[in-house]
Amino acid sequence: MSLRSRVALLILALFMAGMLAELLRTDSLSHITVLDDSTRDYLVSATGWLLLLNIVIYLMLGYWLRPIDSIVAGLHEIERGDFGKRISLSGVRELDQIAGNINHLTTVLGASRAENERLQSESISKGERERLSLARELHDSLGQSITAIKAVSVSIGMRTREQLPDIAESACQIEKISEAAYLAVRNLMSSLRPPVLDELGLKAALQQMVDDWNLYHESTFCRLRIDCDLDDLGGEQAINIYRIVQEGLNNIASHAQASEANILLSGHEVLTLSMEDNGVGFDPDQVKKGMGLWNIQDRVNLLQGKFQLVASPGNGLKLFMEFPRDLSQRKWNQ
Repeated sequence: MSLRSRVALLILALFMAGMLAELLRTDSLSHITVLDDSTRDYLVSATGWLLLLNIVIYLMLGYWLRPIDSIVAGLHEIERGDFGKRISLSGVRELDQIAGNINHLTTVLGASRAENERLQSESISKGERERLSLARELHDSLGQSITAIKAVSVSIGMRTREQLPDIAESACQIEKISEAAYLAVRNLMSSLRPPVLDELGLKAALQQMVDDWNLYHESTFCRLRIDCDLDDLGGEQAINIYRIVQEGLNNIASHAQASEANILLSGHEVLTLSMEDNGVGFDPDQVKKGMGLWNIQDRVNLLQGKFQLVASPGNGLKLFMEFPRDLSQRKWNQ
């Protein structure tokens, strides 16, 4: 019930109580008699005037409190994270002062969020560049060095196999250690920057990731469907979409307890990515988003996109994301 409704009802109750007290005022209880016609007429007339007065008061309170309603609505928008709207001034000095302070607050909060998103985007982009640089360094330096060690150990083993079997055996051990070290470096390079992404493109990289994920998660089967061309995407777009799907699969494996998951990537000018599972779900109003979901949202922001989460206990989790194929378009409203 609104504030003006409560005030109007309070006034009505006070008037009714006063009128009844006047009608029932007697010297003793024995003098209370049945109301005569004139008294009933008075009661009906007083009630009518009281209702009319209450309606007038209700309307006047609504007019007087309208600026307060606007301020309350503005505070609700701030609570929901919308810092773009401003509260209009009412002409009442005290209320205009409050509205002005709230408008200033939303301006500061909006600027702070924009700066935070910019810094977050720069951090993600810088991190991906450093990963790419480190992966290349591992491939060009460490990978080649390990390959050379393996080649030398094989050569030593072949030349000493008959005359110096102990040395040949040691060379064989060095070869095996080199192979294990190269495999570890290769796995590290893949985690830093999947080679298939640069060699065969995003579509093949996503399919390989999902296939590998299904191989190691037998209790949950993930289906991937791609209904769009991804060959023209830039490197930054490709790696961020790849990381979003990767983070989503990690969340499903860690929290969902699902038996099925579905990933759909479609669209032309606007790319749409959806991920859903049939797991335990959660109540978004009761459970705060974890680091994985925050990472997804940060990457969607980096791609100038929109992010929506739909979840409820027992009904799994659904993620919907949209981002323009052309990043030169204006940034969408979040």
